[in-house]
Amino acid sequence: MSDIYLTNRLTYSLSLPPRTLSSTISQWCCRELLTKMEHGSYADNSNATFSLTDEDHTLANAVRFSLNQDPRVSFSGYSIPHPSDNRVNIRVQTTGAPAREVLKDACQDLMMMCQHVRSTLDVAVADFKLRNPPKKDEDTDMK
Repeated sequence: MSDIYLTNRLTYSLSLPPRTLSSTISQWCCRELLTKMEHGSYADNSNATFSLTDEDHTLANAVRFSLNQDPRVSFSGYSIPHPSDNRVNIRVQTTGAPAREVLKDACQDLMMMCQHVRSTLDVAVADFKLRNPPKKDEDTDMK
C-alpha cells in the first residue's frame, strides 16, 4: 500500500441546534474540525477526502460548487455512502496546494455567497414593505 494510507477513520459529529447553511460552514472552517474529518495520505497533502456527518446533498453540492470555482482544484466531488447513513464524503484533488486549505477557502467563499444572498433578500424585503404598506383592513384581519 505504498505511501497512501488512511488516517484512523474519525468522523466528527456536530450536534448543533437547527442551523443555517452559513453557520454550518463557519463551524467547519475551523482547522481542528477539518483535521478530524480528513482521510488521506500523509505524503501527499494535495489529495484528501473529508467525511462530514449529519449532512446531505444540500451542503455537499454547495461545497462542491464552490470548490469547482477555485483554479487550484483539479477535481472535486462528493458521495453519500448509503442513503440511511447521514454522512457525506467530499473528495478534493488540487494542483499542488494543500487540500485542507483549499476546502477551507471554498467554505469561506460559500459563506460570503450566503451572506450576500441574505443581505440582498433583506434589502428587497425592506423595499417591498416600504412600497406596499399594510392596509388598515389587513391589520384588523391579522389580529
